Amino acid sequence: MEIRNAKLDWNLILKNYIEYTESKYPDYPVRKSFEPIIEKLSNNQLRSRVVLAGTEVAAYAYLMDSTEMPDGLYASAGFLNEKYYSAERLKNLVEWIRSESGRERKIPMLNEIFNATGEWEKVLYNAGFRRMRRTRMLIDLHKMEFGKIETPESIKILPFGALTPESYADFNFHSYLGTEDAILYSSTFEQSLATAKSIFNGEYGKIIQDASFSIYSGDRLSGYIIFTSGEGPKSGGGVPLLADIAIGSELRGKGIGKALLMRSLYEMQRLGYLKAVLWVSDTNPAKRLYKAVGFTDANQPDEVFFYIPRS
Repeated sequence: MEIRNAKLDWNLILKNYIEYTESKYPDYPVRKSFEPIIEKLSNNQLRSRVVLAGTEVAAYAYLMDSTEMPDGLYASAGFLNEKYYSAERLKNLVEWIRSESGRERKIPMLNEIFNATGEWEKVLYNAGFRRMRRTRMLIDLHKMEFGKIETPESIKILPFGALTPESYADFNFHSYLGTEDAILYSSTFEQSLATAKSIFNGEYGKIIQDASFSIYSGDRLSGYIIFTSGEGPKSGGGVPLLADIAIGSELRGKGIGKALLMRSLYEMQRLGYLKAVLWVSDTNPAKRLYKAVGFTDANQPDEVFFYIPRS
């Protein structure tokens, strides 16, 4: 049995999931971030579906529009207890998520299924979802030693403040085009511009200007690096964050990305920062660069989500 958009006690429905997420990400204000979600669910302002077992809620799913992905929907689904899990119940929820996102021609991005057991991922794969894993990496700046950092004379390094959100978004869109990471940042120019405005507006913390740069080859923008204070609502922690780094395809493989990153890390150390973090997907080749300069996997669970690729 199922019901949609009914008046339910979402505090009770999500209680165990919130506690689980708090234990998984102790540095992130999980409970506070769920307050507006629960309020909207309780007032039927978010689309939701609930599956019942007799008179008890067995499973749930809900959808939220993304502010940074005009063509994306955030989805969450789970079971109140492992005993309620079944492939049929999960299939019911997944088909609803697919139907709702397909009706709006939007890309669903689904968190791991809470309290699912057995081969639950197979249900998602059969529905057309792909899996993405992102790892949090950490670097201890006070332990680093820096030698001479060289970049080709043809490359100009300028303050990041020379960029506008529009010029950043255009470069960002073309940099991620055709990569799996585009689903997060720039599957469309509109999404890339929303991401740019989010960063420039401080949603990932204040941009650390002395450690953030843009690079030019002649008069052409060829890359950038952005470090933020990590204190914004989307950064999750207060540790300085490598919010983005990108190098134009014509300059890749020449050590420019590593030199740019090392210069920023040197400035971070000079400014007195002791640590910095980043998030990277398993499929991103830049993960090798991060390890090479000293980033290591943080003692924190990976972020895993599922999405349906653009057709």
